[in-house]
Amino acid sequence: MLKKEQLLAWLPVVLYAFVIFLLSATPGKYMPQLFPGADKLLHFIEYFPFGLLMIRAFVKGSNIAFGRDALLMSIFVIILYSLSDEIHQLFVPGRQFNLVDIFFDTVGAVAGSYSYRWLK
Repeated sequence: MLKKEQLLAWLPVVLYAFVIFLLSATPGKYMPQLFPGADKLLHFIEYFPFGLLMIRAFVKGSNIAFGRDALLMSIFVIILYSLSDEIHQLFVPGRQFNLVDIFFDTVGAVAGSYSYRWLK
């Protein structure tokens, strides 16, 4: 059974995942176009902190030791979440499924996860 501290380590991950879900539920006509390709940069920026939070949760909120296993698990879970997020967008007016978005989500998450490891 998980301890209270372990459960609390996952709370920021759940809240951030909910924020991503809400952003993905925004219809396409309300999404700003800053410059060509800006959405890819925004995917990276959006998933960078998700990577930080996810690896932190695996380290503090599970029995996985800080290291390669925590890094791989955090990236794997974020890739699955990114995939589900793109599927969710199939049901949002003006939004679409895009494999390139999953790639930039993953790159952002990997950068965030490695940043956490580097900071520690």
